[in-house]
Amino acid sequence: MQIKINPITRTAADGVTSINGYQVEIVDAPVLTGSEKQVAWADSIRTASVEDFIRNIVLGKVRAGDTILANCCFVTPEWEVAMASLSDGLDKLSQVLGQVETAKAWIDAAGGSKSSATVFALTRGK
Repeated sequence: MQIKINPITRTAADGVTSINGYQVEIVDAPVLTGSEKQVAWADSIRTASVEDFIRNIVLGKVRAGDTILANCCFVTPEWEVAMASLSDGLDKLSQVLGQVETAKAWIDAAGGSKSSATVFALTRGK
């Protein structure tokens, strides 16, 4: 499993690149085991929880200079360094979450929520 953060950018005629948001992508996630209904529910939990974690915890805490990544408007050298610094953490997060292969584990960790708390519950102590 690999978690990717893809900036949505646009380059103006003057060469300045603006950031218009971020797309969170989960690639090669393991196929979950469980009933068809459990797997569908757990897949939606996994996607929403990882996206919430990336948007609110990662992009909401990591700084590019004086600005958190979530609020960066332009591609700058500081932004590029900050994005590059995320690589190791995303690799570790991907590795840990990629080991969660049962729908039941995602459903139980969610406790009825599709939020960052699910990711924290599954990675606690890892």
